[in-house]
This record gives sequence, C-alpha cells and structure tokens, in this order.
Amino acid sequence: VQADVDSYARWYFEVLEAKMLKKVSDKEFIFYMVHDAPVGMPDRDVVLKATIEPMTATKPFIVINMVSLPDFIPEKPPYVRMEAENYVVKLTPQGKDRTLLESEGFIDPGGVSPAWAINFVQGKGPYANMLGMRRMLTLPQYQDKKAPMPFSFFE
Repeated sequence: VQADVDSYARWYFEVLEAKMLKKVSDKEFIFYMVHDAPVGMPDRDVVLKATIEPMTATKPFIVINMVSLPDFIPEKPPYVRMEAENYVVKLTPQGKDRTLLESEGFIDPGGVSPAWAINFVQGKGPYANMLGMRRMLTLPQYQDKKAPMPFSFFE
C-alpha cells in the first residue's frame, strides 16, 4: 500500500491527487501529492522522494524515508507548495500477518497557516492514515503474496 502511490487518494488523509513522477531505482521513487487544506486555506501540493531501506538478514525491518523536493517541478497555482512533508516509516514484522508500523515526521505547509489548521491536521491526519491503510490492506490486490512488488523491500 505504501508503494502504491496511485492509490493514496483512496486512503491518505485529505489527499486529492497523487501520482508517480519518477521511478529512480528499485529502492527510490519521486511522487506528487495535492492535499485538501482546512477550510479557508488554499490547497497544498508537495513533491516527495521516497528511499527504501530493505529488510535484510541482519536488519529485521524496512525503513522508508520521505523527503520533500519543493523545487523538483514548477509550482502549480492555485496550490501552495509545501516546503516539507518529511517523514520516516518503519515496518517490522510481528509474526504471521502482523506488522508494526511506526511513522514519524514533520511538515512545513508553506504560505500562511494558522495554528488551528496545523493542530487540526496534526490531530486527525496520522490516525486517519492508519485507518485508511488498514482498510486498503484488506483489498485483494494487497493480499496476493505472489504478486510482484514494484520496489525492493527485502534483500
């Protein structure tokens, strides 16, 4: 689900649009998202580079680092370009059909953002993302363990 960028608008908190811009390698990709900002504020867009640190025999977890690339493509008014939406996702198997997901990060929404709007997104976004991801993981395309993965998560 995390690597299926085209599905982000179906589960990621307030994402209106998401699309892959470039597959750099089997462990790195660049993508674009548009966020529906809280009422009264212009919507935000962001370009992110994801770098995958695969699970290995000596490292029993996967890490996905997301770093904003605000100058990767020209700005697209009326959207306000986010300066940062940087975060790290760590996935650790916890037995058959269970994975511990830890996510940590920060945002700089760019432009003018009142404290109430930042607090709203901080309070609702992470929980909504976990609910959305849990719902997506029940879909058949994510249940097929034999389907090829678009990126290398395991070495």
